Amino acid sequence: MTEEVALSVGSSALQLPALIDRAGKPAAQRFLEFFTGNDAAKLSPDVMVTVERQFAPEHQGTVTQLLATYGQLSSERDVEPVHKAILQVANGNVARERSLVDLARRDYRDVLAWASRRVRPNTRRLRSSPSSESQSF
Repeated sequence: MTEEVALSVGSSALQLPALIDRAGKPAAQRFLEFFTGNDAAKLSPDVMVTVERQFAPEHQGTVTQLLATYGQLSSERDVEPVHKAILQVANGNVARERSLVDLARRDYRDVLAWASRRVRPNTRRLRSSPSSESQSF
């Protein structure tokens, strides 16, 4: 006999087998995101593992939603490498991750360069306007 576990998504509640609950909350969350059409389901398993490793559980939803905003436009290239680079440079800092996603949407090559060189960006540069960025690099 399998016990049922109720998980709610929005206003509806889904009944899932206890096996999913035993797999752990991150696994159950990925299951729900996949079947409910959440944008976070578009992230690769490697990226999701990194998010789970670097960020506290209460921040993981925000982080995955932010990452999922990069790659929605056809002009946003190299989605998975950019996601990985953002996570590497952000190093568990949600505010920095938000700034890096915004910067990647303007020019993803900066984020890839920072990650490949292990050079940490200047925090002021992440918050600066696009016109001042080209002068400060």
